[in-house]
Amino acid sequence: LSIVAVGDSDLAQLYSSPISVIRWDQSDVGETAARLLLERIESAKSEPRKHVLLPTEYVARPSVGPPPELRPTEA
Repeated sequence: LSIVAVGDSDLAQLYSSPISVIRWDQSDVGETAARLLLERIESAKSEPRKHVLLPTEYVARPSVGPPPELRPTEA
């Protein structure tokens, strides 16, 4: 069984088997959300919604791996 969480936190690293995560910059998310909200408030007309892609990073930790039958055997 492999586990991957969304969003990194100190807790993800503290488990007996640290959990792999998809991480993003929370400041970027907040700044982008605030900018989009202000643009929408200040706009006189209703504009179409904007889709924004922010960079993410996969952080591999011991919570993921191949099934036991595919793991290399130790010599």
